Amino acid sequence: MKTPCRDDRRKPAPGRRTVKPSPHWRWACIMFWVLAECSLSHAGEEFHITGSFVNPSPMVFDGFGMALAANASVVVIGAPHAESHGVETGEAYVYNLQTHRLRITLRPPHPKGGELFGWAVAFLGSDYVVGAPRGSDREGRSTGAVYRFHGETGALLMTLTSPTPTAGTFGHAVAVRGDHLVVGDPQASTATTFYTGAAFVFDGRTGTLLHTFYPPRPIRRSQGRFGHAVALVGKYVAVSAPLASSALADGGSDREHTGAVYLFHEKTGVLHRVLQAPTPAAYDYFGWALAGQGDFLLVGALGQVGKPPESGAAYLFNVETGQLIHSLYPDGLQQGDHFGEAVAWAGRWWLIGAPGDDTAGIDAGAVYLFDGTAGTLLSKIVNPSPAEGAADLFGAILEAYDQHFFVGAPFDEHDSIPDTGIVYQLGRREPSF
Repeated sequence: MKTPCRDDRRKPAPGRRTVKPSPHWRWACIMFWVLAECSLSHAGEEFHITGSFVNPSPMVFDGFGMALAANASVVVIGAPHAESHGVETGEAYVYNLQTHRLRITLRPPHPKGGELFGWAVAFLGSDYVVGAPRGSDREGRSTGAVYRFHGETGALLMTLTSPTPTAGTFGHAVAVRGDHLVVGDPQASTATTFYTGAAFVFDGRTGTLLHTFYPPRPIRRSQGRFGHAVALVGKYVAVSAPLASSALADGGSDREHTGAVYLFHEKTGVLHRVLQAPTPAAYDYFGWALAGQGDFLLVGALGQVGKPPESGAAYLFNVETGQLIHSLYPDGLQQGDHFGEAVAWAGRWWLIGAPGDDTAGIDAGAVYLFDGTAGTLLSKIVNPSPAEGAADLFGAILEAYDQHFFVGAPFDEHDSIPDTGIVYQLGRREPSF
């Protein structure tokens, strides 16, 4: 069983890309697929693609769309491999949600190259939070940084670096609720353990460190990637370790890379419980993606071993009780679809990405829309660029706000430049009578 190759979110197997047709044929195909695949009806409601956000300065392998955050007025899009003044530092772009026009470009304050600025993005109030897991600390070590920028001007307000900068990728994941800012560092090390990972809770306004979380059963060089994904749900901070063995989570038999999600009390920092797949198996990668609402947590397991393998799965849990509410594994998944690589939650709808789906081309990608009340599948929405969709990874990154979903296709083509990335917006269309 192979390990997923997308944690650095680089394009897999670029040599497999299909020959590109003309732009006119591309848009004809887009309209066909929008009508044929990208609309759905349920109880008098319809979702469809309402627009897209494009890279303002497209270059090959920019990774535009590798991180997404949205609120009522703007969308923030990360491009961690974008170049600035000829150096690959990464950038983040703020777009008006209604007009899709670029408002602000955010850049690392002291670029050296390789910062991966824009790997993770979020909002703290109206301000922007941007993770750069290879950003530099005060001593110049590339162990990661997180930046807060003013929501109106884009001015830098605060820089956070790892409290334990022995080694790490501080800023790999970020999550915010109120003034609490959670930062994941899946390669954090201590004096006695290496690369076990950590998560930190800060007061996002003052920069004060409130809690530090480590895996409860760290093993030297365990590579569990604790801190790969983080979320705030109910009264808890959820921290995933998708490469953790089952022994790290429950102390039982050792199955490699089953994955686990740890729930810590947001106020006290005390471990509340550990979530695992209902039947943990090696290479499940349970916890690769997280999305929460109320007391419920949606967990993606992109490598879920089944028939076929690496097809993926997703699960809904009650975080207070630990009860498994739904197991999601839609019919028709194929080997390597990686269903569950990304998850998002808007109102009573869930969107789950399967960026390895081959319907519109090899690894072109697809997303699945579910009714979150019943846990039933409503629609499969394939990459809307089928003529040139190979390895676009549509659905690798998802975001939701209100009744809108945002779908990253970080290796889609724009303006005749391959693999630069596009973000699609899905909205709800009221029925007409």
